[in-house]
Amino acid sequence: VVLTISQFAKQSLAPILPKDQPFEIAFQGSRFEKEGELEEAAYQKYGLQKGRYFLFLGVLEKRKNLATLVKAFALFLALNKDTDIKLVLAGQRGTRQRLDDYPAIVQLVEELQLNEKVVLTGYLKKEEVSSLYASALSFVFPSANEGFGLPVLEAFSLHVPVIVSSQGALCEIGGEAVLSFDTFNSQALCECLVQVSESDILRKKMVEKGTERLRLYSWDKFFVSLEEIISRRA
Repeated sequence: VVLTISQFAKQSLAPILPKDQPFEIAFQGSRFEKEGELEEAAYQKYGLQKGRYFLFLGVLEKRKNLATLVKAFALFLALNKDTDIKLVLAGQRGTRQRLDDYPAIVQLVEELQLNEKVVLTGYLKKEEVSSLYASALSFVFPSANEGFGLPVLEAFSLHVPVIVSSQGALCEIGGEAVLSFDTFNSQALCECLVQVSESDILRKKMVEKGTERLRLYSWDKFFVSLEEIISRRA
């Protein structure tokens, strides 16, 4: 039996495994199942104002499609020349040189003259992560390749609107609670950034749908599913 974490992961594996290969799915949960106190120093450290930044969080690898996000943010700024909104790219560099996208991201930020508007935090403590999530204008996850997408659930659990690429696992997990865009289309992503930044009503609805969606995913449910699978397959 092959245990997977999403329908998308199952569909991706099926072509390379025997046709009669049995599959089971157990969905994961968020690591932020309870709201904690916000760490004010996190905002001061990175020069951020609450509710005035878009946030990406994850390892800075090529598969995360961050060039599309940076380009989309540049388009957003062109439409909002006097805005104080920033883009935060939070997370450590890719651990393998051939996968690491950090040098290309830095170069693109410089080419687009976004140095004062894009913040690269590097590795964050868990307390900093939860604080930056909780006060983001929106969490943006443009990844081109994910098996599940835990950050989507983390953003839901901290009541943040979520924008994702049209990648299979992210749309599966996010459902109707997220805005999605054609994965490599910067203009389409820019339009999502504009929508979220301009509408309090939209953000509120997205947060409500995200909270509702989160009920489908928890670590308690994961372990119950795992126990049922083991009992059934033993």
